[in-house]
Amino acid sequence: MINLRDFQQQLYSFISRQTDSPDSLNFVISQKNISRTERLLSYRSSYEVGTTECIESDFVVTGVFYGKEAFSGFIREYLTVHTPDTHYINEIGRNLPQYLKTHLPKDASEELVDVATLEWLMIESFYDYFTLTTEKSTLNGPQAICTTSLKLFKSPWPLHKIWAHEESHPKENTNIMVWTTKDRRVHCESLTDLEFKILNGLQANPDLESAIDEIDSSLSTEVVTKSLQEALQQWINLEIITFKQGE
Repeated sequence: MINLRDFQQQLYSFISRQTDSPDSLNFVISQKNISRTERLLSYRSSYEVGTTECIESDFVVTGVFYGKEAFSGFIREYLTVHTPDTHYINEIGRNLPQYLKTHLPKDASEELVDVATLEWLMIESFYDYFTLTTEKSTLNGPQAICTTSLKLFKSPWPLHKIWAHEESHPKENTNIMVWTTKDRRVHCESLTDLEFKILNGLQANPDLESAIDEIDSSLSTEVVTKSLQEALQQWINLEIITFKQGE
């Protein structure tokens, strides 16, 4: 008798098109009104509809720019090339922005790939928010610890406006930050160049004094400190960073 784990793996391999032969799935039996093959194909069809709908809901604005019906077809094409190799539904769209970049329709909007990249970062941000970290800091000074959900992204497009309005905007080099808050909402806003450098530095090293020293040698410590002071309380209020005095 087949065990539950093998049952799940073999069935998943078939419905996700990792294998096309139903012959080995003899634990699925025919009945009076439906054959074994018909039943397996119905399982596969339901799975494909479900995964397509999941990706559509994850890449809503991408779908708006691509065109809803055409985007559904593109997703089905994507799934035949990037056959799901995971049981985690949130991981299935991971390669979609890169696939879109190499299979961009001739009449596609220029910002389409960056919009898809942003929406994938928003998915990552949401799930990373719930990632438990066990690392204990050994720093003694004041620390600004960034949320695990924080994602930083540079784009030639004002993606925060495009995402919010679901429509095109003129090109504008923009620093984007994405983060998730405890109410399970994902946010997207722009940053100045200096704010971007500060947060990028704090992600690598939460020690405030070290972050200030390493941000940009062309800027005075006073300029960086003033900008940090202005942004720090706002970032705390927005749940982007947690401030700790250290030991």
